[in-house]
Amino acid sequence: MKEKLRSFLPSIIICGILLLADIAFAIVLAYTAFFSGRLMGICLLVLMLHLGAIFALTYSRKRRVLTVIGGFLAFLMLGLQILGYVYIGSGIGAIKSITGTLTEYSETAVFVKTDDPAQELSDIKDYNLGILNPVDYATTEKSLVIINEKLGSEIKTTTYTGLPELLDGILKEQEIDAILLNKGFIDTLEELPGHEEDMKSLRELAVIQTETEIPEPEKVESSSFTVYISGIDTTGPVSRKSRSDVNILATFNTETGEIALVTTPRDYYVQLALDGNPYDKLTHAGIYGVQTSSDTLAALYGTKIDYYFRLNFDGFKDIIDALGGVTVNSLYNFSEAGFTYKKGENFVNGEQALAFARCRYKVPGGDYTRGLHQMEVIKAVINKITSVSFLANYHSVLDKVSNCFDSNIPYEKIAELVRNQLDKGTNWKVESFSVNGRGASRHCYSLGLKAYVVIPYEDKIEAAKALINRIKNPEEENKE
Repeated sequence: MKEKLRSFLPSIIICGILLLADIAFAIVLAYTAFFSGRLMGICLLVLMLHLGAIFALTYSRKRRVLTVIGGFLAFLMLGLQILGYVYIGSGIGAIKSITGTLTEYSETAVFVKTDDPAQELSDIKDYNLGILNPVDYATTEKSLVIINEKLGSEIKTTTYTGLPELLDGILKEQEIDAILLNKGFIDTLEELPGHEEDMKSLRELAVIQTETEIPEPEKVESSSFTVYISGIDTTGPVSRKSRSDVNILATFNTETGEIALVTTPRDYYVQLALDGNPYDKLTHAGIYGVQTSSDTLAALYGTKIDYYFRLNFDGFKDIIDALGGVTVNSLYNFSEAGFTYKKGENFVNGEQALAFARCRYKVPGGDYTRGLHQMEVIKAVINKITSVSFLANYHSVLDKVSNCFDSNIPYEKIAELVRNQLDKGTNWKVESFSVNGRGASRHCYSLGLKAYVVIPYEDKIEAAKALINRIKNPEEENKE
């Protein structure tokens, strides 16, 4: 009996190890939450069948060749499972690193004139510091607390209500010795007549970084939800507050397999979701944070925005390149940044896609057409990432772009979408719409003076509302 047991011992050991490995692998698969009950059942069945085959091969005492083959297949499976652990683990880590982001930061800098003798923050202890109020005062106030702590005393300040007055205060009137300015406003100087070159006369002395918490999103129980896609007008870290150059609402319905993309021009004249609801360009909302941009659009379209997805222009290029390029549909023949696009389908890499999505001066319709082209890129990306080939290689893509974007979409929601795609293989139907308006000159809160804006056409806003509502609530349309 002992001899018989001893002869079966290799089979028992091999199958015992493999059984433990299979159990561990099944737990890892379940932990990803990517697989539905049906797919998990199929995976478990495959593992059990494999285990049974290995046992049958290694159990044979007479045919040692089969035992050797069974042992080889067992250890081959163990090797594949180990690779799977690494693959899945790093993939989950990459997803979690770019989802559930609930903080962003502002960079506020102290600027002095280029010929000022001050070389560090302690040198301005007795200076008169110009600040803005009420524009972005929440960030200014946080920065002042940090400055005063570093100086060991309270610095004297002079308040200005607008950016032009603040710049004139140091460069022309010489009423102040330095200014404190959110770096997100620097790009807006191109919109201030007479102030476009002001930063050349100023020198950055110190940078103060302050964090802001983003409210945690409510759990979405329904099959439909809306994501605010923000393309910020900056390079560098994506979590830094900056102008929102791309503003797209993507409404998904996982039950019907439909997506509505609504793009809003960057110069749309809207009420910002700030105290007093001041009027300004939509792009300036990003200076106050992604939540301000999201809330502003939610009020404009009368809808609930559940999540945000934010990327900068560096990230935009990297995502397209990581996907191996995408095919976009151009509305016109045009050239931009050294690239030529023909009317119809164009296969583009990251640099070409960025130029295609940013161009507004060389295409009919300007910003309106740019918005449509931006949605073409979004649709192309959606088509690529919902393909089986992407889901099979998502790890390598995420590894390349994990620093390019962030989002407050929780991991559980991403897992739900992947699970739905793997289970149903949904062929998403994407419908896009771009609102527009008429050009005008209006007072802009962030600039403190009049500037070019786009006054919304109300009928376009209503049409966009109807599209979003139809995707979110298709049953209402069916009732009618």
